[in-house]
Amino acid sequence: MAVVNTLSTLISNFDAQPRVLSSGYVSGGSDTITVGTVAAVSTDSIGSTYRFGFLSSGVRVQDIQLMNDATTAGVWQCGVYNNDQQACTTVTAGVSTTTAAGAVSVTNANVIFGTGISTAVANTVYKSIYAPTVLNGANAAINANKRVWELLNLDSDPEYVFHLVLTATTAPTANGNITLQYSFVR
Repeated sequence: MAVVNTLSTLISNFDAQPRVLSSGYVSGGSDTITVGTVAAVSTDSIGSTYRFGFLSSGVRVQDIQLMNDATTAGVWQCGVYNNDQQACTTVTAGVSTTTAAGAVSVTNANVIFGTGISTAVANTVYKSIYAPTVLNGANAAINANKRVWELLNLDSDPEYVFHLVLTATTAPTANGNITLQYSFVR
């Protein structure tokens, strides 16, 4: 074993000569907090979507927190869908694709922030559900440094405003409100 002195990118950039400026989305940026509440109903089906607010493709999400009434069997995944007003054009591996307004922007975009989120029991205080993944990959600590477009595995930022969405993977069997509070930095 060895004693090491490992530096983050922020420290390495600061120590570099000449100094390298780190982007505001990882150091020194101002955070924004948004909160939204939707009602889940016992007659909602698997695949139902619940849209909580807006999320620009160029931001880095810091956390997503959930508070809810018990919906008995409700289980969700968290990600982004296109907004309801405009289609979204993205480029992945050099290939341009346009998806319709309101649709999942790219395959598996609806799972980039978390899966298996349960509302079976009431959460009367906020609990973090944020687990960033690159599309359908594994959750990894390095993903916390990525912006939304990077989690979507796009070649560049489409400069698009997505909806933050919970998608039902197990339908709720009781009526209840679900609140998401999320923070991000530009």
